[in-house]
Amino acid sequence: MVIRILRTRVRPDSVHVFRQRAIAKVVDARKVAGSIDVHVGQQADGAAYEFIFVSRWESMAALYAWAGGLDLLARPVYFDGLEDGLLDFEIQHYVDLESTD
Repeated sequence: MVIRILRTRVRPDSVHVFRQRAIAKVVDARKVAGSIDVHVGQQADGAAYEFIFVSRWESMAALYAWAGGLDLLARPVYFDGLEDGLLDFEIQHYVDLESTD
């Protein structure tokens, strides 16, 4: 199993649209073959809003299929079309040690 953690900070003037899109993307990602679960959270830090997306995937192959390629760090799939509202983002992937042989 693969755990994907994506953090991003969003400009205050983009939060409303971003929040709506984030919820829709999470709902869509939950329907993808190989997706175990997907969650999104938000917190305000004053100058920006931080969002975190945590998802678990059955395999790297399932994650690659959902992301549309092998480069899982270049672009945050959740944010297509909303890049102008992002201040920054960070993506991390972890292999679940309890699910490996």
